[in-house]
Amino acid sequence: MTTTNESLQTWESVSERMPELLKELRCSDLLRRDSRGWLPKDLPKKGVYVFYGHHKFRGPDKPIYVGRTDRVHDRLREHGQHKATHNKATFAFILAEEEAAKCEIVRGSRSRNDFQNDMEFKPFFYAAKMRIRDMDFRVVEIPDPIEQAVFEVYAALVLETTVPQGGYNDFSNH
Repeated sequence: MTTTNESLQTWESVSERMPELLKELRCSDLLRRDSRGWLPKDLPKKGVYVFYGHHKFRGPDKPIYVGRTDRVHDRLREHGQHKATHNKATFAFILAEEEAAKCEIVRGSRSRNDFQNDMEFKPFFYAAKMRIRDMDFRVVEIPDPIEQAVFEVYAALVLETTVPQGGYNDFSNH
């Protein structure tokens, strides 16, 4: 049963769909960009996506980041787009900060906007976007915004993609 925001939703009606949506996500095709960097054309319009890569605690080819959007194709493109800024390539920015810190290049009190323009940080940010372009991903269609929001957190916890679990999802307020 698909719910819409016009129907009365309860915690029970939304939360009972989470295992079903997770199964649908896990059983969906593992996707990737083609050799030219193009995304598959038949992506759903709205939904939740998961990037796969090296998980800090569980090794290679594991879920590492969950996102949600009403513009799946555009959002996936933005994550790996060369000219995307920190607010479009958020996951890449997180990866870049981690790699730059290994070289003692840290943001400190600077804004994300200022840091993305730092000449020492720029190569890390670009490399992270290219890394994301090469990542496999899965997508599940979820048109309802409440189900999307709940499922993003649910999937991140179950797939162990939160920061404390070794992934990159951070649900802290900014």
